[in-house]
Amino acid sequence: MFEAIWFFSKNETIETFDYYKYRLIFILILPIIKHFFEADFSNKEDASMGMTLTEKILANRAGMKEVKPGDLIFVKIDIAMATDISSPLTIKIFKEMGGEKVFDPEKVPLVHDHLVPAKDIQSAEFSKMMRNFAREQGIKYYYEVGRSGISHQLLPEQGLIHPGDVVFGADSHSTMYGGLGCFATGFGSTDMAAAWVLGESWLRVPESIKIRFTDKLPEWVAGKDMMLFL
Repeated sequence: MFEAIWFFSKNETIETFDYYKYRLIFILILPIIKHFFEADFSNKEDASMGMTLTEKILANRAGMKEVKPGDLIFVKIDIAMATDISSPLTIKIFKEMGGEKVFDPEKVPLVHDHLVPAKDIQSAEFSKMMRNFAREQGIKYYYEVGRSGISHQLLPEQGLIHPGDVVFGADSHSTMYGGLGCFATGFGSTDMAAAWVLGESWLRVPESIKIRFTDKLPEWVAGKDMMLFL
């Protein structure tokens, strides 16, 4: 269509003045035409779609009827997990904040994960610090050496992760819990320390991205390969 309009504006039967006049009009309306043809009217259901699973979970834990991407909200926390490598700094900040007791000893699992067995004195000191904190706080789900493992595997196996939960983990791989129908995200030590004190934290409701794979999977290619490719 653009080519047809452009050809018309340069038609030899139009006088020079008219040519430039039509060209100017075309330049002015081009953005409008472009916007119209680039707009996606193919899926009108998306425009009126209700909340996504993530939005429903966050709305529920925020005590709100509805949330939308970009909203800043406070949510109640179901699980706030830390490991031997992340807990020492979290514990330090927790105490600097004046924290005395975690909000719920049953919702703060502590897992010996990265430094088992301890590779040096510092690693052993990290584990000792987490062990002492677990005892002080009466942490119910404390996984000592011999009972521990990969935290993101261990918590689901122990039945601590449930559909509809809001889960914070002091590790970037904590998003893995989302596969069980909950909202899960990684948390830094400062935010985690505040979460331990308050039992809630602020979040920005995330946007959703729809990804559609087509065709057949080649032999030996699985879902993990697709995610790594992405």
